[in-house]
Amino acid sequence: MNRLHLRAIGSIAFLLVMLCAVAAPGDTTRMSPPERAKNPCAACAGNGSRICPLCTGIGWILCSKCQGVGTVTTYFLLSEVTKECDGCEGERRYPCVLCDGERTVPCTACSDQPPQPATRPATSPKSFPSGRAETALKAMFGDGYKIRRTDHFFVLYNTDEAVVKRFIHRVEATYDAVHRFAVKLDVSFSYPDEKLAIIFGNTFEDFEFIHKRLNLRNPSREYAGYYFSGPNVSIFYNGADADWIKARLKKADDIRQQAKNAGTPKERRRLSLWADRVENYARNSAKHRNRMIVQHEVAHQLLYNFQVHRRGVRHPKWLIEGLATLFEPPPTSRGAGFNIINQGRLEDMRGFLEKNNATDFKTMLTEPGQLYGNDDQLTRGYAHAWAMAQFVTRQRPEQFKKYVDLLNARQPGAAVDAEQELSDFESIFGKVDAPFIKRWKQYIMNLPYRPRQ
Repeated sequence: MNRLHLRAIGSIAFLLVMLCAVAAPGDTTRMSPPERAKNPCAACAGNGSRICPLCTGIGWILCSKCQGVGTVTTYFLLSEVTKECDGCEGERRYPCVLCDGERTVPCTACSDQPPQPATRPATSPKSFPSGRAETALKAMFGDGYKIRRTDHFFVLYNTDEAVVKRFIHRVEATYDAVHRFAVKLDVSFSYPDEKLAIIFGNTFEDFEFIHKRLNLRNPSREYAGYYFSGPNVSIFYNGADADWIKARLKKADDIRQQAKNAGTPKERRRLSLWADRVENYARNSAKHRNRMIVQHEVAHQLLYNFQVHRRGVRHPKWLIEGLATLFEPPPTSRGAGFNIINQGRLEDMRGFLEKNNATDFKTMLTEPGQLYGNDDQLTRGYAHAWAMAQFVTRQRPEQFKKYVDLLNARQPGAAVDAEQELSDFESIFGKVDAPFIKRWKQYIMNLPYRPRQ
């Protein structure tokens, strides 16, 4: 069966699903939730929601460009070339655009509002205009950097076109995720007046140069991107240039050299397979880590520019980092960004809770130093920050809105001590006592968990 057949079958299936959805029975009179409870709707059995007719309750849609394979094959000079699909970036599928990966939609027969695709509300500008930041940074970095503009960002770069194309796709996807988050939780936010600035260097040396040119601190080789709220710019470099990746790839090359000198075909094959595994692990790990870093740092940039975090105002460190970790997961068949659980952070946090050595909740609330230090300290700190942000945004959304407003009402530049941080948190979410901690721990431990393979 060739791809034309698959495409035709997919189109027919889609039409059948939509016809069934249109023909579904149900009273067309809108009912309020109390009325729905007394008079269950025939279409949704009184639940107020129905299985999404577009994805049939799966939550995702196969990529139409690669037909769900993850790769596309082209022909050049009679040679067959297979590469990763640039439509879905090898993920094979997208979160459903109708239910946003939630698998259900409001029932059109009895709900107050008909289902709508997950698009920006009418108040959201389609794009931001170019502004002074773009003019200033173009003049500062000159002809050595080209420029790409998206709806909401401009990117100065000196990397390969293929690399930057994938990069800007990830950046705009993060915009959509953070915007949905702000709208869904109904927090007070506003839109920036101009496109947001990103600079993307090809090598770590470029990364260093960008930091020096902007009078910023020296960057770490281990982290391929940062957002700086002062100049309001995100800076990245091509993570494939990181030292740890180079070391892994060199190890793979060394093993291949051993394979060439092996005494038997069996030994050559064993070493060749080992080299492939080392290289594939390095490249896949780099790909995942780079995506996570880009989405984390761009989430920071958006949360500041939407004024969920108000620049110049002291916000608790756990909240700043915790909210950004919510957007680290790349798109998968289960959804994307805020819509899915950050399994990496959940795994780390479960480990601390199961061993009964989690950091004290009040300590995380009041001591920013918990999110600094070596790799082990950062792993611990960011896992706790994620777990706290996950809890307050999912389990206490109404209080979370009030908490954001309270923080943004602080005086710019004013110091905030540990006592005030705890007092402000408890004034919104209640006393941080044993029952509160127990509810938080139980919520985290009951989240769907998929151990790494």
